[in-house]
Amino acid sequence: MNFPRGQWVWCSYLPKNPTVMVTQAIQAKLDGVHFLRFHNATGKAYCNGFESYAAELTKAGIPWGVWAQIGPGDIEQATKVAREAQSVKAYCLHYACEAEWRGNTIEADHLVQVAKSNYKGPIGISNFGLYKGMQNWPYKQFAALDFAIAQAYDMEESLGDNYQADVLNGWATAYDFVSVGLSATKKSQVFAEDYESTPENAQGVTWWEWSRFSANDWLELSSLPTKDGFTLPDPTPQDQPGKPETEPNLLVPALAGLGVLALMNRGK
Repeated sequence: MNFPRGQWVWCSYLPKNPTVMVTQAIQAKLDGVHFLRFHNATGKAYCNGFESYAAELTKAGIPWGVWAQIGPGDIEQATKVAREAQSVKAYCLHYACEAEWRGNTIEADHLVQVAKSNYKGPIGISNFGLYKGMQNWPYKQFAALDFAIAQAYDMEESLGDNYQADVLNGWATAYDFVSVGLSATKKSQVFAEDYESTPENAQGVTWWEWSRFSANDWLELSSLPTKDGFTLPDPTPQDQPGKPETEPNLLVPALAGLGVLALMNRGK
């Protein structure tokens, strides 16, 4: 099963042509690209015409996937994106499902079902902060998916040296494959330091966001060393999708020891 291992970048707005994308991806030594296809804040499609970009990435040996920012009322759009991912043979698919999903367990089950029914590759979830950081978010329902991208942006650099480890370890209680989401919208030296703080067992790092990178940022990305976890074998289909949800009375003490029960706000 394919997972977004290594360094990937979220892409919301396409570069001016596929050659530019491939050149930048090779320069930065990227392992993959996630193309945005729908965002619930605007109700619009993004990266229209991405197929030609994806084709050039494939020729260059660089995997790519598609993703969508989805709310509980966007099941139709989620289905459309899953069908498209299957049609274009995307390497992977994931949905960003954030605070608006609180209390929406039935809709979360529905999203998981339509995703799995329409796309046969690995399906992930993206969310911000610490695992179990939001009350009433449908953790159990989304644990049926295959991987997580846990956003640990820490835009103010104020959450402490162990923040990324706490984020990673928390989401790893529910998923065998976890990529840490980082932001490159900071000064290049700062986001390089964020990367250095990423635990070595992180299986991937996903960067926000392609259109915001400067020439210096691309150069900085190219200098970042490979993490040990990037070379670990992928979970087998038998190991996935998702680990069974632990009962709350057993999970809370373990997470408390990791310091993952406090809600941390992101800032893109």
